[in-house]
Parts: sequence; C-alpha cells; structure tokens
Amino acid sequence: MGEKPSFIPKNKIVTKKEMRHYNYLELYINPIVKAKEYLKLLKKERLTQAELAKRLEVSRVRITQFLNLLKLPKEKQNYILKYGKEKLITERTIRKGLIFASGVQKL
Repeated sequence: MGEKPSFIPKNKIVTKKEMRHYNYLELYINPIVKAKEYLKLLKKERLTQAELAKRLEVSRVRITQFLNLLKLPKEKQNYILKYGKEKLITERTIRKGLIFASGVQKL
C-alpha cells in the first residue's frame, strides 16, 4: 500500500481509500498555478497551444481549459489559490460550476 505520510500517526491504520487521498494531496497542483505555468511556457517558448499540448502529452482542449481559468475574476482566482488544496479545488470542479454560483462560494 505504500509508506504513510509523516503527518499520520504510526499506530493509525490507513485504508487504501485514505491512502489514495493522502497521495493525491501530496501531488496536488493548484489549477491557477498550473494555468499560469502554461501561459508562461507559451510566451517564453513562443509555442501555440497545440505545440504545448503535444510537448506535455495532453490535448489542446485541456490546455485551453486551464488557460480559461485565468479569465476568472481576480477575486475568484485568489480564492482558488488560497483554498485550492484545503478544499481540493480542481480545474474540473471549477469548470463544472461546483465552486462558484452567482459569485458566491459554494464550498
């Protein structure tokens, strides 16, 4: 099942489901941070979205979805930056409208 993260007491029994959750938390990248990195790469390397997608081995649509996050109002971007890991905010949950409704935070 893998080694337990250091913040879990040694005597605690961890289920496979909990372990997957902890592993996800360790690998979590805030979607706004990721979008900014994509934009930085596009500008620095002078790439098209299609070229960047090919380089990162993802679809062009996926790149566009992340870049669209940068069109959100700064207030919402800051909320995602601040609470992203705590509330497990992903690009997909934002896109599905599960985070914000009429400018009000749902989570």
